[in-house]
Formats: sequence, structure tokens, C-alpha cells
Amino acid sequence: DEVVESTFDQPAVSTLTPESTDEDIMQHMLWVMDNQTTSTELTRHFPNLDRARAYNIQSLRLEHQEQTEARVGWKIGWSNQPDPSVAIDPAFGHIMVSDVFKPGLEVSLDHLINGKTGLEAEIVFWLEKDLPGPTVTREDVIDATAEVAGAIELVEPRVAAFGSDSLYWPNRHNHGIADNVWHVGVMFGSTRVSLDEIDFTTETVAVAVNDEPMLEGSMSWTMGRDPIEGVVWLANEMLTYGFQLS
Repeated sequence: DEVVESTFDQPAVSTLTPESTDEDIMQHMLWVMDNQTTSTELTRHFPNLDRARAYNIQSLRLEHQEQTEARVGWKIGWSNQPDPSVAIDPAFGHIMVSDVFKPGLEVSLDHLINGKTGLEAEIVFWLEKDLPGPTVTREDVIDATAEVAGAIELVEPRVAAFGSDSLYWPNRHNHGIADNVWHVGVMFGSTRVSLDEIDFTTETVAVAVNDEPMLEGSMSWTMGRDPIEGVVWLANEMLTYGFQLS
């Protein structure tokens, strides 16, 4: 593998081979993140990356980052389910201190992937009790939640499809897990409320750019019911990969 200079503690890997280890892949993802670009190396050499390996790569990346900064929370991706009868495939990633941007301030292009990003409306849960899986219920989440608030998440894939035949690839979500579920950054809303002050069945989200409305969505689309179901899923899913929601 080619090794190039990096601002991280260890030289990062700019290319992969089919024999690359999870550590090599993690170092490659750090190189991609450091250079804020995209790469087809993972989809080219590991088109059938399985979920357990994808989460192991993400875990190695988290361990590396925690050497220099704290993790502040977790994120859920691919949880949007407007039609509960249509199956979804959620995944989780992590949020670090350096990923949190202050609302109202410009975000430097240095944080973006090739100078661009997507935006997603999210709900943030602050917990005052641990939620160890695998049998966490809605009632457990409601009891453990101190406050909730709106948030804007910046998301953009760093893993790109290999080949020009399609924008998609096998195990797209597994490649995304290795890419920390496309997380770029997040802005937490300043207004926090308790769960009994919000009705997710009627709560909607509107996106505007320079005061021009662009689109709307409903919080009831989360996991086909509401964001509470997302936290239930997260608490129980994390245990499979050695984590606990705290």
C-alpha cells in the first residue's frame, strides 16, 4: 500500500488491495477524511463488505479519534420510513467534539467533502440514564430522556461507487457504516424541551435556503413511527457490536 503524509498520528493509507486489513481500511478512511475527498477503494476491493466487518472498521476509527478528542454522542442513519410497510435498514455512527458546529456561524469549506454537503433535519436526545440493550423498550427511552431538541446534520458520503454503471453498489449501507454513516458534522438546536412538551405525530420539519422553502417532512417518518423508536432500535442494536447507549 502507498503511504502518504498525514496530520494524524500514523501515516494514512491512500490505496487499498483485496488483502488490506481492517486497520489498513481504517487508516484509508482517515486519509480520505483528512483530505475531505471521496474514494472508490473500498467498493472496488471490498464490494461485498459485511456488516460485522464494517462496524469493526468504524470502531477502530472511533478508538483512533478518542486518543485526541471525546465522543459526544451517536447518530442513526437510514431510519426514514414514511411507509411503515416498507422495510428499512438503519445503521449507527458516532459524533465527536470536532463534529459539533455552532448554529448561526458559517461552516468552513474545509469541513465539507469536495466542497459540498447534504443537510438533514434530526432530533437529539439527551439521556440521564443508561440504556443497556438488548431489551430496551419505549418506556425505558421515555424514562431515560432528559431533553430533546432539533438539529441540523451535515452528511456526505466519502465512499464512492466503483464503476460507472450505477450510482449504487452491493451492501451500500455497509460501506456507509465504515464511513461513519456519512457524518460530517451537526448543529444542535438551542431550544430544548422535555418529551411531554412535544408531539412527534404532528411535528414537522421545513427546510429553507435563504428564506426560500425547499421541502418538508414529518418526524413520524422516523422508523415508521417517531424518533423514540430510533433510540429504542439504537440501544438494542449497539450491544451486538460491543457498545452501550449511556
